[in-house]
Amino acid sequence: MNVPYLLKYHKTAKVMSKILNVCYWIFFSLTVFSFLLFVRSKFFPTGFAPISLNSNGTLSISPDQIIQFRIPAKDFDGVDLNSIFSSFLVAVSFALLLITNILKQLKDILKNVVDNAPFHEKNAKNILHIGYTFIAGSVCVPVSKAYVINKIIHAFDLNNMKAVYTVNVELLFIGILLILLSAIFHYGAYLQQEYDTTL
Repeated sequence: MNVPYLLKYHKTAKVMSKILNVCYWIFFSLTVFSFLLFVRSKFFPTGFAPISLNSNGTLSISPDQIIQFRIPAKDFDGVDLNSIFSSFLVAVSFALLLITNILKQLKDILKNVVDNAPFHEKNAKNILHIGYTFIAGSVCVPVSKAYVINKIIHAFDLNNMKAVYTVNVELLFIGILLILLSAIFHYGAYLQQEYDTTL
């Protein structure tokens, strides 16, 4: 590969590194904010009413962006909406934590690329951590969604409905592929180290 292409990729890596750095801090802030909201709703529930009705007097909730619950105002009597919101915040905080961890690993990888060390051993470890994060997400994200949906079903006593838990196969597959890729990077780092020591 000629030098102009290398310079082009190096500049692209620098730009991507800055973008990922900004994204990391945004998601880190969102994670902290959602966790603080959870603490507020759980331990200081008085005067905390984050769930409101829309114009036609119904509440619309879609915890998984697939199923949407539309609940009329008359069914709200005796229902602890704060508990539902707290469970939703737990799920959101956990998802944001996983995304923040992935962004941190990607940020560290690109930093090594910018420093002209794409096959650094740390990159192999970063990819491995991303793989583990995806595998954890494949199990825990569906659990958190099922937990929130079950909360809604039980709170409003919705008949003939239940949340079924299944592992997210796509996330699991991506996690396994990333673990395999980390092994390749680890071998590349070993070859790079051997090459450097022979010069």
